[in-house]
Amino acid sequence: MTLIDDADLRRFLEDDCPFSDVTTAGLEISDVMAQASFEARDDMLVCWSEAAVRLFHLAGAQAKPLAATGAFASAGTRLVEIAGTAGQIHRTYKVAQTLMEVLEPRWMRL
Repeated sequence: MTLIDDADLRRFLEDDCPFSDVTTAGLEISDVMAQASFEARDDMLVCWSEAAVRLFHLAGAQAKPLAATGAFASAGTRLVEIAGTAGQIHRTYKVAQTLMEVLEPRWMRL
């Protein structure tokens, strides 16, 4: 369940990358199909994985959560899998990562 609505998620994406992603445009890989994933660096409590997945969906990519918000994940556990174009993934990856790293479950009303 995501407690951040789509309007806020879209605003996060716009704030981070309002025009286009310079890296993928410069490398001319925006339309290249790609895959990515998030993995736990250390043992952790999973935060906002569903919101991160929704961010990727809003950017046009496919994503699925492999660990739910509030679950414990050991180091190395895959948390989210993503597939889409390099442009969709690269534009969204840092915003989704920041969301999962910065916002903690205590801020959620579960």
